[in-house]
Amino acid sequence: MAGASKDKGLPIQEDLLSTYSKFLLNDNLRGVLEQYSRDFLNINFNNIDNVKFPTFKETLGILDLAIEKEETFGPNNPLIKLRKLRNYLVISMGIAIENYNLT
Repeated sequence: MAGASKDKGLPIQEDLLSTYSKFLLNDNLRGVLEQYSRDFLNINFNNIDNVKFPTFKETLGILDLAIEKEETFGPNNPLIKLRKLRNYLVISMGIAIENYNLT
């Protein structure tokens, strides 16, 4: 059921990336996700006012498809980087869920 997590005090898919982006974490995870957001989603984490983030499913889906087909996003984004990015997105989902009610 869509939105069921919202009733339990958890973010819906549309809120996961925007919730994560609000946390000022200066770590490798955030740096990789910021670069991905800039390069592929045209989103700057430093300026997220009125930004419509894609759902987590959409963001993860494009990576899953590329990994499954063993395709890359050019020479600067080999499969190993896409797999790492996918893992980081899953971790960011956990961070967003954990901190959702703090926003």
